[in-house]
Amino acid sequence: MVAKLSEAQLKRVKAARMLQAGKAAAQAALAVGVARQTVYTWKKVLDESDVDDLRAMVDVGRPGQHSPADFKWLDAALRHRA
Repeated sequence: MVAKLSEAQLKRVKAARMLQAGKAAAQAALAVGVARQTVYTWKKVLDESDVDDLRAMVDVGRPGQHSPADFKWLDAALRHRA
């Protein structure tokens, strides 16, 4: 059974295919909706290995800045306002 790819994985694979076809990183970034620097990061992985490693990258983003207490306060504030 083939596992369904996440949206982030689909973006990485599409950008990789574009890079392999000779497209510029800026074109790939615009096509998949990410920053150009992100495509350069993916290109580095692609240059060092293959699309499978790019697909296997962990989908992570910037770490959260808020604590559970912050979210609790925000929830209470929003409920009070409504």
